[in-house]
Amino acid sequence: MIFADTWPGKYFDLDKALTLLKIGGFYVIDDINEQLNWPEGHAEKANTLIEKLESLKDFTFTQLDWSTGVILMCEISYGDHLNSFFIALEIEILADYSI
Repeated sequence: MIFADTWPGKYFDLDKALTLLKIGGFYVIDDINEQLNWPEGHAEKANTLIEKLESLKDFTFTQLDWSTGVILMCEISYGDHLNSFFIALEIEILADYSI
C-alpha cells in the first residue's frame, strides 16, 4: 500500500510510485478537494491528477468527498472481463455504505 501524503507521490513521481504496486496493492491519496490554503493554480493541477488517475485501466478508482478528499485505488491488472467484475463489486460496496 502506498499512502501518498505529499506532492512527490502525487504529482512529481506519480508514475514511479504506481510502478511500485503489485496486483492487489492500494494507492491512497488525500487533500484532493480544493482548499483555501492552496497556492494559485494548484486546483487545476489536482483536477488534472484526478483525470489521469481515473483514466488508468489497470486500477479501480474511488473518490470520496470526505474530509479534504480521498482517492482509493487498487491495481487490478487481470484483463477486461475481470476488471468489469471488480468495478461492479466496487459499485455494490459503495452503494451499501452511501448515505
